[in-house]
Amino acid sequence: MKRIDFIRLLEKNGWWLERDKGTPTTIIESVCRGDEEIAKLRMNRDIADTMWRTAMEMIQAVKLEMRIVQDAIEREYHAN
Repeated sequence: MKRIDFIRLLEKNGWWLERDKGTPTTIIESVCRGDEEIAKLRMNRDIADTMWRTAMEMIQAVKLEMRIVQDAIEREYHAN
């Protein structure tokens, strides 16, 4: 959702006007960063992305921990 808000604001602020002025397309996003509202949305987008990546890493850590416990249980079961 955060990325959609960011793109909508770029559209609303007329990033295409920069292109019409002759601004190279490779730096239009950098030019738009100067807008406070765009900067805030970019920050929120980046925070949301980082939180998602962190959650995914935590899920992987829990899965690994579960596999370790499962292996220990199987070793214990087969040892008897």
